[in-house]
Amino acid sequence: MISTGFGYITFVFTILAIYLCLTTKYEKSKFLKTIPPMLILYLFFVICRNIGVFSFAEGATVASTKKAMVNYGVPLMVYAIIVQNDPRKIAKLGPKMIMTFLVTALSIIVGAIISAKVFGGLMNIPEIPESYGTMIASFIGGPENLFAVADGLGLSENALGNVLILIELAYSPWLIFLMTIIPMLYKKYNKFANAELDTVLAAGERIVLDEREKRQANVKDLFIVIGVGFLVQAICRLLGDLLQSTIGWPSGVCMYLLVTLVAMFLGMWTNLGANPFIKPFATFICLTQVSIGTLGVDLSYFKDAGWMIAGSFTIILIHAIIMVIYGKLTRTDLYTMACASIAAIGGNSSAPVVAGSYAHLSEAYVAIASVMAAFGSCIGTVGGLLISRLLHMIL
Repeated sequence: MISTGFGYITFVFTILAIYLCLTTKYEKSKFLKTIPPMLILYLFFVICRNIGVFSFAEGATVASTKKAMVNYGVPLMVYAIIVQNDPRKIAKLGPKMIMTFLVTALSIIVGAIISAKVFGGLMNIPEIPESYGTMIASFIGGPENLFAVADGLGLSENALGNVLILIELAYSPWLIFLMTIIPMLYKKYNKFANAELDTVLAAGERIVLDEREKRQANVKDLFIVIGVGFLVQAICRLLGDLLQSTIGWPSGVCMYLLVTLVAMFLGMWTNLGANPFIKPFATFICLTQVSIGTLGVDLSYFKDAGWMIAGSFTIILIHAIIMVIYGKLTRTDLYTMACASIAAIGGNSSAPVVAGSYAHLSEAYVAIASVMAAFGSCIGTVGGLLISRLLHMIL
């Protein structure tokens, strides 16, 4: 049984190293194509938590270590991901593409409200508004938004762990659907919607993707990324406490909103987002937070797992219905709407992959999906906080 903070950190990083080695070596295997590797990682940590691998008894430092890793790691993750997004690229999408993504985000919010109203009382879990807010932050943005909202709202470990697994259970089938079924429906839907592709091609021409420096990262890059990250977090924490005492907003919420704004500013006016170390650093922090997040899952909550899964799939279903109607009214092609959907629900890592399966028609879809995902990172935290506040008023 692991009872020390050092032992806890050693276990997490060792398992992540093994996970990355195995998934890299066997990434083309049928098993990993059928079952998402991230879901396997989730379940492994959940099992470890529930069979007593870690000691949370009085005197053990595991809980305090985990709390510190979340409190100081999540703001760094938000900074590292958001700083890679230049808001000026979002403007280059053009009005129709921006509207498509905003409707995507709105459809997810509407789905969350209906799902919470119908299934909230049946799930038998606490913190329904906070759980849904955290889930929607992920569905609009990505893991950086999820953890920012969860930490800002004070979501419990059990609730956060359950949300992580439910997101994966809803996301993985949707990812497969967008990559396999959507291409089969593309021509029929576009004929039904009388879709036009001029805006797609025009947006693709305006967007230039990876402007990262083409060199290996060095020690200076490492210290610049980490040093600026800690400085941004320290300043935003102080300002968050100040805003709490003046306007009454929770300091955690204020801090994450400020970190997002500062990171967007740095991404726009500095070359920090092009630093060759920023992307691997963001991935490192993200994998760490996902792993320790699932270590809080209490399997006793899953006696009502059917209602939880139904609730998350309801969000996806309502989102899909609204997007079909929007596409018909605005003559938006199916691939553009699929790019917007995966940019929101999948985030930065999945958007280019799914869009790449549409590149046979136009490579513009990859650029559009990538920039839409950046847009989602910028607004996901606000969307999650909004849903939590609305559900507190409705439920």
